[in-house]
Amino acid sequence: MKVLEEAVVDAVLLEYKQESLETENVAFNIKRRFPRLPIVLLSACVEMPERLLWLVDEYAHKSAQPEELIHTIERALLRQAS
Repeated sequence: MKVLEEAVVDAVLLEYKQESLETENVAFNIKRRFPRLPIVLLSACVEMPERLLWLVDEYAHKSAQPEELIHTIERALLRQAS
């Protein structure tokens, strides 16, 4: 959160760690304080908690190729721009 307050960023890549509420809390706080900042969730998990998916703009699997991740980030940026 401190980095987001001190620097200009276009998007946040947030890692989901299974069985941890930390990711959900971070996503919630980002959306509360920076509602237009896109969040892309990275995870190796197949199943994600629905409540977490409502907080993020896009989801990418950790095994995604770099090109796929770039397209996912671009979609998140386009969604927030509209």
